[in-house]
Amino acid sequence: MGANTPPIKILPAGAVSPGRISQCLNEIGRGDPLIVPPRSGSMVGHFRAACIGDEVVGVGWLYKRSGRAELDIRIQPKFRRKGVGKALFTALTTGHQGVLHAGCDAAQQAAQLFLCQRGFDLVGVLFAQRWDGELDDVPNAFQSCQIELCDDQETVVSVLDDAYGSSWFTPAIGPEDLSRSDVDTWIAKRDGIPVGAAVVRTNQEAVWIAGLGTRMTARNSGVARSLLCHLMRHGCERDAGVILLSPSDDDLVLRWTRGLGFWTYRSWAQYTMNMPPITT
Repeated sequence: MGANTPPIKILPAGAVSPGRISQCLNEIGRGDPLIVPPRSGSMVGHFRAACIGDEVVGVGWLYKRSGRAELDIRIQPKFRRKGVGKALFTALTTGHQGVLHAGCDAAQQAAQLFLCQRGFDLVGVLFAQRWDGELDDVPNAFQSCQIELCDDQETVVSVLDDAYGSSWFTPAIGPEDLSRSDVDTWIAKRDGIPVGAAVVRTNQEAVWIAGLGTRMTARNSGVARSLLCHLMRHGCERDAGVILLSPSDDDLVLRWTRGLGFWTYRSWAQYTMNMPPITT
């Protein structure tokens, strides 16, 4: 920062108007084509704004969902390399212990350097895949289960926890997410027993699949295909595409999604860091 530049102030969510936050995010989106929109409603509780004078120049979140912590920091391009990211990182992570997750577009070299310089390690890359077909393009699925809407959050989380296990790409889905008005949850049942689940957020542009999985004991029986084809029909009914994230190193999954008509349009690098325990 220059000698005459006002200092960086890090403020909590309640101290900054939503309009100033939106203006900052819009400016970031215009200046960086690799930025993806933040999760709607994610600011509550773990949000900080970086201000220089009266201008919001950066924003950051520390999501805490289902025992998982994810860091997200965004800075206006003209204020990068001026200590804003460092100030937000310190404010958000001070006092945090345990594993911390973070991610960015795989082409964002500056963001990856920022994470590596702070001790993050690359654990994998996710492919964002999309499908934009018509109703007649939805593939056939085995009639191996019954799919129904489900508002039993405990059952949905239990099925997904079993499905993902300890995978590095386990989605951070908690009660706050499942209670949103734009989020739907489906359960796949066989003989009345839940064997698969899907969580999606629908907006005007796309059906975003936040989580989709089959219990270990029900694998290779068409449950996941039935769920995904159901969501493809759901997207067609709303004239929206369908988006899901697939691990880039899982050839079996990628062949499966390609066979259903999905195509990869961007890559998302995933990092983790183990924050050391606080010592006194």
